[in-house]
Formats: sequence, structure tokens, C-alpha cells
Amino acid sequence: MTGLLTVDEVRMRHLDFTVPLFLEQIHIGVRRPVLEPDMAGFVKPLTIFVRFACFFDTSVSGDYLSL
Repeated sequence: MTGLLTVDEVRMRHLDFTVPLFLEQIHIGVRRPVLEPDMAGFVKPLTIFVRFACFFDTSVSGDYLSL
């Protein structure tokens, strides 16, 4: 299966594929991130509401389990 822009015999008769129309030579340098251990990293993305809901859920379920 060929794409719309592949070079085949029919296109080769009508177009010249030797010189590219546009060639971009841009390179971006980015510093590689350093992984640092963080014990509370799993809690940081949570909002105050979600933290309260988790605390409330564990306290309520703990009460039911102790009965």
C-alpha cells in the first residue's frame, strides 16, 4: 500500500524528485531532566477536595470495619 506522496513511475514522469523543496536544519538543545526521589510525590497532584474525600472515606470505612 502506497501513500499519496510516494514516488512511483506515473509521478516520476511528471515531477522531478531530485531536489527537495524545503529542507530545515533546526536543532534544539534541551537539558535532560534529573530524577529525584520524592516520598510525597503521589500526593502533590491531588487537590484539597480530593485529599479531604480520601481522608473522609478512609475514616468512615475504618469505622464500619471496626464494628
